[in-house]
Amino acid sequence: KVRGYRIELGEVEEALKQHAQVKEAAAVVRGEGQEKRVEAYVVAPGAEAAALKEAVRQRLPEYMVPSAVVVLEALPLTPNGKVDRKALLASEAGVPEQRQHIAPRTPTEHALAGIFSEALGVPRVGIHDDFFELGGHSLLATQVVARVRTELGVDIPLRALFEAPTVLRLAVWLQGSDTEGATRDCVALQPEGAGTPVFFVHAVGGAVGPYRALARRMGRERPLYGFQAAGLDGREPPLEQVEALACRYVEAMRERQPEGPYVLGGWSLGGVVAFEMARELERQGQSVALLVLLDSFAPDENAPTREPDGALLLAGMAMDLARTAGAESTLRPEALSGLSDEEQFAVVVEHARQAGWLPPEVEASTLRAWRDVTRANLRALAAYRPGPVRCPVLLLRAKDAQRSQAVEPSHGWARWVPSGLTVEDVPGDHYSVLLEPRVETLARRLVEHVEAATERHVEAGQQREG
Repeated sequence: KVRGYRIELGEVEEALKQHAQVKEAAAVVRGEGQEKRVEAYVVAPGAEAAALKEAVRQRLPEYMVPSAVVVLEALPLTPNGKVDRKALLASEAGVPEQRQHIAPRTPTEHALAGIFSEALGVPRVGIHDDFFELGGHSLLATQVVARVRTELGVDIPLRALFEAPTVLRLAVWLQGSDTEGATRDCVALQPEGAGTPVFFVHAVGGAVGPYRALARRMGRERPLYGFQAAGLDGREPPLEQVEALACRYVEAMRERQPEGPYVLGGWSLGGVVAFEMARELERQGQSVALLVLLDSFAPDENAPTREPDGALLLAGMAMDLARTAGAESTLRPEALSGLSDEEQFAVVVEHARQAGWLPPEVEASTLRAWRDVTRANLRALAAYRPGPVRCPVLLLRAKDAQRSQAVEPSHGWARWVPSGLTVEDVPGDHYSVLLEPRVETLARRLVEHVEAATERHVEAGQQREG
């Protein structure tokens, strides 16, 4: 394990070998305790280490990306022809200088570096070190925000860390950014480009982390924003109605982009909220060029509205968090039966730590906030009843998903889309569709559909004017 994560060195090596210039690759774990890190050694004539590292980042979760990639003329071999990993570990000569470590200079930078270091379990953090490249994720980000509030007295939104993930950038953000306003929930996952922005809504867990790889893969021609749920940072209670979520996010969307045409969507529950957002935009007289439902299901009108069972909720949350991290949770609701709420919660935390997908740095209070958000979102979903939309709607189904029962081909959406629903399959199951390497296909298809939809909208406008 490295920083609480299970690392498969073979997967790192295979990811490197996918690069056309890499002929051989070997990955090793160097250091002890909190200083453990993954390093990779490759035979790749003419290749640049930085480009190879970025290639791995495109294929694997951030925590599996090597801290260093070293290009060698040949890998050392043992007498029987296997890679001599001991020789690699013994040699420091080939390890290039990392991005120059620049220590914090101001009191704010010192405070932020200390907060990053403690949250990530790393010995030191420079002002240019990226929180997510060091192994950070959405759960740990909520802790950083809470610590900034406590130690610096500044109430920053969770989106700040996604938009300014280094000590230097976050320090600058603290000096000049308005921390309030409607855009508090709207995270600029990829802020560049002049094309029509794309807005994606969080799933049941409330975080935008699952969209980071998609934002990177969709390129820099258009911005991509993610809406995160209120309550993740413990600052306010979560909302419990889809309509309330939709109104709040539409307000934030129109702060970023005052007029349509809009492109929006969401994965899983996020698709349901995005659907209601499209309805709200149409009520406001705005045009929606495309609504994307990523493996999302319309609510069942015949399903009884009931309070989520505590054991099912926690077991489901464990599964959701684990799969989002590319792992599996073996926790079953039966293991929680007969226990009090706090006892159930303690079992989940212990299970998650032992399984390795919840690093020891994540505090129980952070997980409690996520539980509360998940419960609120499930309540909202259970009570919501959709109505029709006029805009173009694209349903992307995860073709490799293993469903427990037969699924209606349109996932229940066809009746609410009188103009016609476009349905396509994309590789992956409900979770891996957003993970490398399958997210590459998803991103490419989304770019094609977004470009076609915005072109159709422009042509329709020209015809009306003509």
